[in-house]
Amino acid sequence: MFIYKLTKPSDPMSVYIGKTKQTLTKRKWGHNSNSKIKSHTKLYQWYDDTCEIELIEICIINPRIREMEIVQEHIDRGYTVMNTQDGRHILDPIANKKKITNKHNANRTPEYIKNMNIKARTKNK
Repeated sequence: MFIYKLTKPSDPMSVYIGKTKQTLTKRKWGHNSNSKIKSHTKLYQWYDDTCEIELIEICIINPRIREMEIVQEHIDRGYTVMNTQDGRHILDPIANKKKITNKHNANRTPEYIKNMNIKARTKNK
């Protein structure tokens, strides 16, 4: 699974983190198509054809969890993340029913994520 980042040259502190089995070229094409039919969403209000796609890493084990960790790493570094879901439901089932917002992301310390990641991996075995 490829974990990737979309960036916009005119807004370098805003990113979208995603994962795909497709090539990055095909995935970017998919974002281009989706931007025309899902223009009401947060991502596609931000997205335009100047956005660039970049491979972050190839992940074989628990790509959903790793994607969430990368989202959190970007939030911790001060980026605005365009993702509307950060994988919280994977690591924190109790919060699954709550809407995910940036104010919730601010409470996610690296230690908390690490502990929840261990619990999630144990549960998935």
